[in-house]
Amino acid sequence: MAVPTIDQPGAVGRQENTDQQENADQQKSIDRQRDIDERREQLVETARHGNLSEAVKDMGKLYQKTGNSRVLNDLIALHSWNGTLGSVLDLCYPCDMKSLNENSLEALAKAHRNRQDFKTAAAFYSQLSQRNPNNIDGWLGLALTSAEMGEDIHAQKAIAHYRDLGKPGIERFENELYVMTVLQDRVGELGVLQAYYDYAPNRDIGLRFYKTAIELGASSAAQTIVNEHPEWFTGIDRYWLDYYQATLNIRSGISSYRQNVLDEGIQQLQQLAKVVPADHSLYQRIQLDIFYGLVSAKRYPEATANLAVIDTIENVPPYILEAKADLLIATRKPFGAVEIYSDLYAKNHDPEIGRKLYYAYMDAEQYEAGTDLLNQLLESQPPTRWDFTGSFRLNNEKYQQLLEQSILHTAWCGDLETAGVSLRAAVTEAPGNPWLWLDLGNVERWQGRFADAEKSYLRADALMSESSRGPAQRSLWVNQLEKGDWRDLNGQRQKLNSTYPDDEQKDINRRWAEATAPFLTIDLGRVRTENEKAGQAQNSEDWQYDVQLFSQRWEGQRFYAHDQKLYGKWEERDLYARYSGIGADLTWYPLTLDLEAGSGSQLNDKKYLWSSVNWSLDDQWSVQAAYRYNPSNTPLRALHDGHYMRQWSLGFVHKPAPDLSWGGQAQLYKFTDGNDRQILNGWLDARIWQTARYKLSAVAGITDSDNDVVPVNYFNPISDRNFNLELRHSYHLKLSDNWDLDQFLETGANRYHQSGFSTETGWKLGYSQQWLWRDRVSLKLGINHNKAIYDGEPEYGLSVFANIDVRFVP
Repeated sequence: MAVPTIDQPGAVGRQENTDQQENADQQKSIDRQRDIDERREQLVETARHGNLSEAVKDMGKLYQKTGNSRVLNDLIALHSWNGTLGSVLDLCYPCDMKSLNENSLEALAKAHRNRQDFKTAAAFYSQLSQRNPNNIDGWLGLALTSAEMGEDIHAQKAIAHYRDLGKPGIERFENELYVMTVLQDRVGELGVLQAYYDYAPNRDIGLRFYKTAIELGASSAAQTIVNEHPEWFTGIDRYWLDYYQATLNIRSGISSYRQNVLDEGIQQLQQLAKVVPADHSLYQRIQLDIFYGLVSAKRYPEATANLAVIDTIENVPPYILEAKADLLIATRKPFGAVEIYSDLYAKNHDPEIGRKLYYAYMDAEQYEAGTDLLNQLLESQPPTRWDFTGSFRLNNEKYQQLLEQSILHTAWCGDLETAGVSLRAAVTEAPGNPWLWLDLGNVERWQGRFADAEKSYLRADALMSESSRGPAQRSLWVNQLEKGDWRDLNGQRQKLNSTYPDDEQKDINRRWAEATAPFLTIDLGRVRTENEKAGQAQNSEDWQYDVQLFSQRWEGQRFYAHDQKLYGKWEERDLYARYSGIGADLTWYPLTLDLEAGSGSQLNDKKYLWSSVNWSLDDQWSVQAAYRYNPSNTPLRALHDGHYMRQWSLGFVHKPAPDLSWGGQAQLYKFTDGNDRQILNGWLDARIWQTARYKLSAVAGITDSDNDVVPVNYFNPISDRNFNLELRHSYHLKLSDNWDLDQFLETGANRYHQSGFSTETGWKLGYSQQWLWRDRVSLKLGINHNKAIYDGEPEYGLSVFANIDVRFVP
């Protein structure tokens, strides 16, 4: 069939019908819109005559029925009059902004802002500002919502438009101040207050301007207000100027690392505290900021003296709490610091507080919490970041620092080997990083590899600038101290003290005080033995005590007084021996010599001379030799029979790895009764497992001895041999800032053979606790139970012992 064209009669008729239909539809639409307009105008009049709720309800029904944009605008206006814009948000979401008039855009923007949906509110305000750039409320709303979203640049641009459109007035200035407060723009706030004060120079605005000027260091502006209106200020009010100038010095001294400015601010506050009444609110603020300044200046003794005052003040601001925690850490009180840092970090997750909290956890030896926090800090930092142009990504330095810290964390948790491997890989990749060399040196020192540590510290020192070499030089000093090399150690310390601030030197000065302090050590022991044959117990040492008082150490040398007493019961006889003398611990690295001389009493009525020497060949090898005339391990039964002893020994120790050592010793005992006892022994000590708190070691040993056949009353086998294996467990707990507890469990077994008798098995079980108070007083209590073999007979021993060490640290 042919398609009809417009020239054909049928096509013309159909076109006329279409036009008529369109005209009819347009007329219906006009009629419908007229009906809608009439109805909405009726509802608006109803609202104006007081029936607002009814009008809102009916207008809502009309909008649901028609979906008309004019109805929507009127509905929004009615809800705005009625204070029920929340209902419109639910009805109109999302809305076609093009269909909304200016009043509706502003009303919906306010409603979204009231719901704290700042992003949507900003979109409505932005549409309003674009549609009518002269709408002052649109720019104000955009400034407010942008500030509340933290979009500083958009907020500043919007408030600038608002300022240009509006005339100076109280409302404008208050709105500007609100935006500056939200943005934390103190300089912008000061500028607004300056204009506000020029417009309305009244007391309230003047005092606000004065306070802000002082806080920002604009002391001339503040002084101008004081000069212009002295009647606004009481005697106390004038002290605020001095207060803010002093706190400005404190903040400036901290940020610019100028100690003299910081100290000046502290002194100004201390002088001000003398004249401000104690019951005035300013007095508390002065005390808080004095404390803050003292902590920031690392004047910890003075800050500690002020702590009692700070603790009486309620509602202390966060920066003071942080300073208090800093003080607790500096004075080795990490438990209180952990509590404060934890509360502060939970509130805002500030990375700097998180870093401080981590170190507090480690100082308090709360390793599990420290591990969790370090992982959280790592997860919060991306490995890379955009450069300042946004063109390409760079390594995130904060993330790299946390990675480096995670390696040290591994070492602090007991795995020194893994940490050392990681750090050696790191310095290979970044050989110019002095801090990596410093960390590697620390791990090597903790492993007892002092020569390697010294090389790493020297490498770090060479890479540091002249003004930043303190950490490397102090580490070299500590390395020498722990190695036992006292040569010019005090001279080096004094040189470091004259070069670096006291706070940076406090650790090595504390170490020096502890290492050189006089100390007292007391050992007490009580033994009870049982043998299946009555009266045949071979171990005659029933109890003993040993007391040594050491002098202060001078350039590595120290002297001591020594008193030792032994008691044993044998065949209903009480056997006593005593050794009292003086000695010297002399060091000429790598040689250490110990000499002691004195006299005996009771069964032992001769003089005695004891000497021993240790020569450290390097970090792995050392040799020992000793000669002792009339030693304290002479059997009491030999002394009872009038016989004495001389002792020679020669030994060595080899430490091929940080967790492995072995050694041997040869000894010769010559008794005056004609008996020569020859002893050879060797041992191997291996650390099997170690964590931050727990350590398990295994010790294996072999001992062989030969004696002459002479008639004696003490135990004297012709020859014997002993193989032993022990497992040694230790567990450390830090209980509080002042108290530590170490627990030890020793289990062992041995195979003992004595010539003329069969080989027998012995065993040993021991437990002890060591309580340590502030690294100054140590108390160790223990109990042991063992089975030994003498002349083929088992003998069971039960012993208790106590050790007390007191270090007189100034």
